[in-house]
Amino acid sequence: MRKILQKRLSLSSSPRSNSDPSFAKILWQALQVQRTQKIALFAGSLFLIAHFLMQQQCTWCTSQPLVVREGGPYHPSIPLHNPQPVYLWPFDLQNKAYNTEIIQVAYNGILESPSLTLTEDRNDVHAVWIGDTGHGYWYGWYPWARNHVLQFLLRLGVLGKHAWGYDRTPWCDEFLREIRSSQRERQKYGYPLQWPIYILDLTDFSTVLRCPAIEQAMGMERVFYGKRSIVQGRVFHQQWTHFGHKIDLPSSYLHTPLIVRTDTVQSLQDVLFDQYNQTLASPIEQLPRSIDVAHFWTAAPVYTSYKTLKRSRSNLRNRVSGIITELGDEYPHIQSFVGFAGSHGSQGRYGVASAYIEALLDAKIVVVTQTDRWEDHYRLYEALVTGSMVITDRMLSLPRGLVNGTSVIECTSRDDLRSQILYYLSHPEERLAIARQGRYVAMSQHRSWHRMEELIFGEIRTHCAHDNSTDCPFVVHAS
Repeated sequence: MRKILQKRLSLSSSPRSNSDPSFAKILWQALQVQRTQKIALFAGSLFLIAHFLMQQQCTWCTSQPLVVREGGPYHPSIPLHNPQPVYLWPFDLQNKAYNTEIIQVAYNGILESPSLTLTEDRNDVHAVWIGDTGHGYWYGWYPWARNHVLQFLLRLGVLGKHAWGYDRTPWCDEFLREIRSSQRERQKYGYPLQWPIYILDLTDFSTVLRCPAIEQAMGMERVFYGKRSIVQGRVFHQQWTHFGHKIDLPSSYLHTPLIVRTDTVQSLQDVLFDQYNQTLASPIEQLPRSIDVAHFWTAAPVYTSYKTLKRSRSNLRNRVSGIITELGDEYPHIQSFVGFAGSHGSQGRYGVASAYIEALLDAKIVVVTQTDRWEDHYRLYEALVTGSMVITDRMLSLPRGLVNGTSVIECTSRDDLRSQILYYLSHPEERLAIARQGRYVAMSQHRSWHRMEELIFGEIRTHCAHDNSTDCPFVVHAS
């Protein structure tokens, strides 16, 4: 095309030599655009082909599990030692190769449990491995992902197959490489080349991760999965949330919701001692509380910065804040609180503000809302352990031991929420009984060591003494 135009119009490689500079310049620009378009089309075609091939090879990134293991509850039937050595991957305290959940749930739980011990020796023949799917596989993308455009591309899947907002395609491969490397070292010493593997997924979204290559290397009977989010199809629609449905997981998968964080309990103990002269074992649900109902979320979208607070997937939270604000306006005698206390956003993930604990202790009823697309977060457990009666939107994956009407209250609509608040404010004895039971369940079944023992042994092994000589389960540490 360019040669034909140059011949007919007697153009040189530069438009400045033509007798009609303006026309030549326009034509030259058109040729340059055409060249750029061809290059972009070629590069785009290569990218799409590579992306398609990568997806075809990614057999573990399925939305439904492929494991055929039926019958019976989750129960690892593998000979284990006591205390059981556990190797965490990826985990490096010195270089901060970890995320919040692996610290709060896995690392803390292993250190606290008398039945577990952390090992840094990946070739320990008695050790089991825990792989953290929430960290270590998107290092290359994450620094640039803070840009909103790249955030969109990551979620769209353009930068790789994804399940919760970041590229997780390489994770199984990276973990398998770590396993293969250890196998080569073990082979030199004549050590067994297969050992128990636990893949822990504490991420938000409900896509089911599976690693067939690791199952093949270790044997399916030695590979187990812990899954936090087990509800699909949850979505906000008009005035409330459609609750979706629970995923039908095989017996090799254990529901592993979040926990009562140890730093939360430590902060609670400090506030109780300093301001109330109480202990964790005191009947703190009976403390005088000036706030009738609280929801720790702003009523108006005042925070827009990605680094400050992400309000996406929070339509229900916004709705509930508005409902409680309206309720306080309609009934002047009801003292309501809607907003934040202490740190929020990313800051709130790495520490516990005493102002937040103080606000929880001052509320008779705390309303907790899940996000629009998934269930389970720390706010539920924080409200339970501070002695408030907790109302939550319906959870299909309500953590074990929590029973609607006994230890927590579920609501299903605006009118239901309003009626529950009004009822329990006028029935304090019932409210206190539910708050007391909810606090007990949270402290006795949902600490970090409980979660790790469930994952590795299939049961909780650290129980309170039956002689009531201790404050257990109302303690900061397991021992």
